[in-house]
Amino acid sequence: MRVGDKVKGHTILLELGKGQFGQVFKVQNDTNGLELALKRFQRGKIGRFKLENDILHRLKPHGRIISPKSKIETSNGTFYYLMELADCNLATFIGSHKLNDKEKFDLFTKICEGLEYAHSKDVIHRDLWWKNILIKTGSNLTPKLADFGHAKDFTLTPLSSTPNEMWGARYIQPPENCFRIWKESSLDKYIVGDLFSLGIILLFLFSGSYMLGMLFAEDIDQFLTSKGLSSSSLGSKTISQRNSLYLEWLRIPKKNIPSTGVQVADFAFNQELDTIITRLCNPDYSSRYENSTELLKDVRKL
Repeated sequence: MRVGDKVKGHTILLELGKGQFGQVFKVQNDTNGLELALKRFQRGKIGRFKLENDILHRLKPHGRIISPKSKIETSNGTFYYLMELADCNLATFIGSHKLNDKEKFDLFTKICEGLEYAHSKDVIHRDLWWKNILIKTGSNLTPKLADFGHAKDFTLTPLSSTPNEMWGARYIQPPENCFRIWKESSLDKYIVGDLFSLGIILLFLFSGSYMLGMLFAEDIDQFLTSKGLSSSSLGSKTISQRNSLYLEWLRIPKKNIPSTGVQVADFAFNQELDTIITRLCNPDYSSRYENSTELLKDVRKL
């Protein structure tokens, strides 16, 4: 597809991005001139992303989650859906705007509100990072959760029947998930996994770094290598065996993994911020916040 091509009454204006499973374009409605985003999926992946579209429709309307409009399925088996158009993703916005600490934390609070709502509907995102959070600028700066391609909706047939499936970007994966220890029914455990990813996002907002997530991933790789294993070979182990490996890894001192390293001008705020990030990014899932509602209570105190 190229600029100028037509898709069911819409003209392609610009390619916004391309991923593993498809493309996103900026399009304009030929009748009313409304500009939207159009997501196009490759053949063979359509079933998964029809469910993504269903999830977005079930979550709407919510001001912190990207809103779907309509879907298009062509006779040759290509699947598209239209959604509201944002201005950029969080990484692009942070890179081009100098925000003060309050503005950064306000953004994070709104992201938490979107995730709390999704969790209240039994939807786990599983791929939360700065490129899957879109920004609408203007008088009211608004982040929107997007790209639910890896999500699990526990009220629907799961997007994958494989309990050992990995999440999205490696450096936002919770450590326990690198050990593949959850069963398909573990809703509460998936929730705390999303919260780990939120901690990496908060760290990114205030430091521009996601190094903590990378260091955990590298430490796990080194541990598994010492056992003659790898992430891919863990699938041959039982859940009980994988859980034992995870617990053994937790007991090893993490000497090469630093504290959050966040530094803001207000000392008291810095301490509270560090406490929240440390709890969200705790490698032991049982020591994190239990859910996004508990997190939001702490966030709103600041």
